[in-house]
Amino acid sequence: MRVKFIIGGLILALGAIYPLASKVHGDKTQSRLENEIAEVNQYIQNTLNIKDFSFTYKKTESDIFSTHYIWSVNYQGKNIDLVEQDIEHGPLPFSRLKQGLLAPVSYSSELKLIRNSNTEPFFNAFQQENPIVINYRYGYDKKIKGTATIAPLSINDTEKKFKLTSEQHELSFNTNRELTDSSVSLNFSGMSLSSLDKENPFSLIISPGTISSQSHATKEGKLYLSNTDLDGMQLKFDEIDVAYKKLKSHSNMNDDGKQISVQLQDEYQEIAINDVPFGQLTTNIGYNRLDSAATKQLFSQLAQILKENFILALKNPSEMGNSEDIFAKNALRLGASSLALFNQKPEINYGPIRIRNKGGEASITADVGMILPELNKTVTEDVVFSMLSKINLDIQVEPSTLSQLLFDSFTLSAKINHLDLPTKDDKTELDAITHDIEKALLEAKLAEKKGNALSFTIQAEAPN
Repeated sequence: MRVKFIIGGLILALGAIYPLASKVHGDKTQSRLENEIAEVNQYIQNTLNIKDFSFTYKKTESDIFSTHYIWSVNYQGKNIDLVEQDIEHGPLPFSRLKQGLLAPVSYSSELKLIRNSNTEPFFNAFQQENPIVINYRYGYDKKIKGTATIAPLSINDTEKKFKLTSEQHELSFNTNRELTDSSVSLNFSGMSLSSLDKENPFSLIISPGTISSQSHATKEGKLYLSNTDLDGMQLKFDEIDVAYKKLKSHSNMNDDGKQISVQLQDEYQEIAINDVPFGQLTTNIGYNRLDSAATKQLFSQLAQILKENFILALKNPSEMGNSEDIFAKNALRLGASSLALFNQKPEINYGPIRIRNKGGEASITADVGMILPELNKTVTEDVVFSMLSKINLDIQVEPSTLSQLLFDSFTLSAKINHLDLPTKDDKTELDAITHDIEKALLEAKLAEKKGNALSFTIQAEAPN
């Protein structure tokens, strides 16, 4: 009897305390939102130097357990409602309890776009009532975790002569409040883009896959990672049909505050052009010892230039110039930052860039060291060469790989020009020709044999 009395008392106590706890969470959430929107607006106006653009919000409904907000953009005195946000106060939001999620959180939230005269064209492009729905929770660990659902898209623009369609995509994210430790993963369901201009036929089809990225703050600096894994991609223009199967891409960038290094790796497991198989391609490219401060400044300036021209286009579209005019006007502005990239004597590493086909394998590896160019030179080529401190180039080609590549290229050319396709006899003749080339290169000591491959090596270093 006493145990039942104690349990009953606890339940009554929790029932009395919970509304107060929920209200406290709601007050803290509103205070946090006010601080965050003030920080964003300060960044827009002071850092980006956009004086007539800001975010605002208003609370339309509120009770002990939840609050409803309307988020708006204020541009040149015009207020545009964009997003509605429903927030359920913690520690135990009802929507999470319904899903069996019992871990307490500060609050949970759902965001949806608002349909009005300004956003109507965007809504018309999607095939569902809510184009984008974002659900997330803010935990006591100060981490934001959630998902975003992007509805199927269909745009058929007869004026600009293009058609764009995509399936529903699902995005998940997990980050701390400072965005120094974050991860994003997109479950990509595929898309297609095609031209409606019969005189300039074009189409691009991207198959389903996953795209993810992560950023981590370490003691040495920041590390950024990204991965892409797609089932395939197909590109058609004029009489060319390029198909890629199983695309994989990985990149990472490390910034220690002094130098930035970037590594890019791509793999195309099967490439075919007009149904002619060209084999597999893998690429590795590294950009190392880029000056951190100069790189950030350069990208900041580029962003500022793009922002200025975007605002100019909004105010007066006729004054929007092409990219060449825009960068020509800002050449001096970008020049100093570009030159500062050489402060740490950067190096570009190519390779191995490798192709594999029915005949065998070929690869290219190159290391290029760079220094501050001699700007007093008047010829562009001389300026380019003056920025090279060293070049180490290694090319390895199996003769059978070259023979197969030539045969496939001749087959493709014949298909495009509606000619007779090469035969087995033509392939035999190509094998003989590449064998003769191999023999001549070895006798002239222009190449050496490494296994089944011909190896070409070039090393050059600029004088001190």
